[in-house]
Amino acid sequence: MGPRHVDQAWGLVGNASYASWINDAGDVLGAMHLCNIAVPECEGSAVLWHHGSPMPLTLGGITSTPAGLNAAGQAVGAASLPSGDVHAFLWQDGTMTDLGTLGGHSSSAMGINALGQVVGFAATADDALHAVLWDHGTTTDLGEGRACAINSASQVVGESEGHAVVWDHGMKIDIGLSGYGTGSINPLCGPFVHGPTINAAGDVALSYCTHDAVCSAYLWDGRALTKLDDLGGDDATAFGMNARGWIVGQSATASGELHAVLWTR
Repeated sequence: MGPRHVDQAWGLVGNASYASWINDAGDVLGAMHLCNIAVPECEGSAVLWHHGSPMPLTLGGITSTPAGLNAAGQAVGAASLPSGDVHAFLWQDGTMTDLGTLGGHSSSAMGINALGQVVGFAATADDALHAVLWDHGTTTDLGEGRACAINSASQVVGESEGHAVVWDHGMKIDIGLSGYGTGSINPLCGPFVHGPTINAAGDVALSYCTHDAVCSAYLWDGRALTKLDDLGGDDATAFGMNARGWIVGQSATASGELHAVLWTR
């Protein structure tokens, strides 16, 4: 079966688009950009292709960014307002909902689970970024940091005060990597990067780089943090993980080539 060009139906598009998420119903989430490659500097609009028809996801401004899609067809991301501020959004059943902030001017939704719970981050009145859980009209401030992903058990993975953490029903668990002094949790969740991810069992896959630019992939299984083997090039990145805790990503070889990798348990 050949590729279908899903971007041709919307006349406002320039010459580039991409799709990053698809659910079992065939809903597709991605973006349409006004330049010829999908990079963060390109200003574009998040789009949901529902039954093949593209719907721009906006909050009245001119730009938006997609971030996640669940089995029910709920989509999340961030979109600009007419004022220029950028807010987290939730799209469901044809309605865009502005998820708001924590008193500041910006917020961004980064993930959604099967229950429709949304995580991300938002600015406070003093412009600090805090991790946030939006749960069917209730906004919970998780404290300083960014929430990147949430599983079906409502466990959240992200970063707080330079540490990789899991928020688990009121507890904040430091999973053993610190950004202070020795390196950084890299990359944090955001557009065009592969941030920490968490599966239904509560396993976490993430990547970490030292200040010497040595990057490694890790698995946290709820008890212990394990550095995953690389291919000899001191550069490995975790991209995704399934329910069994198998992880896919990329690693450099000793000669500097980048190869796709599957880590199994």
